[in-house]
Amino acid sequence: GLALNATETRALIGTTSLYFATYTTSWSSFSATLSTTSTSTGSFTSVSLTDDGLRGVVTIGYVTNYIYFCTWNGSNYSALTQINDSNARDYRSGHITPDGSILVTSVLGGYVYFSKWDGSNYNTLTQTLETNVRNYVGICISRDGNRIAYGVDSSLGGTGLVYWADWNGTNFNSGTQTLNTTS
Repeated sequence: GLALNATETRALIGTTSLYFATYTTSWSSFSATLSTTSTSTGSFTSVSLTDDGLRGVVTIGYVTNYIYFCTWNGSNYSALTQINDSNARDYRSGHITPDGSILVTSVLGGYVYFSKWDGSNYNTLTQTLETNVRNYVGICISRDGNRIAYGVDSSLGGTGLVYWADWNGTNFNSGTQTLNTTS
């Protein structure tokens, strides 16, 4: 995954390791973050940054793994901290609102989840009202946190369709298929 903050001054990229670059008058070379989290059994499947670039969220997937966040310390991103959810899942995508207050994630062979920032960590993931087990792959959230969109992988026996869901005040509704999407 690759993420860029809103002012285009910080980039975070994850493969089997996590790297960052900064921009002042030109881009720096990518450098390793302070992360010591091993992805020997998977890889960073998604990376997301807040608008100011002070917090990043990464998902590790392709096998059963977890979601982590890191913070900018002035010269590097901190070591990864696992969110307050101990359920190992095959996370394929994660995204945060511009202010980092809401995290959404999709799980291959599972469901769609969200979590809220409590000031020091993300709370335990809550399943959205989407109750269909599918091979969810991509997910995004609107700037105001009131709508999510997510896809289903067609290469893994899925439909290849895209769905959206709105916030109802306590949870995201079950997904509605977008128009004109076919496998």
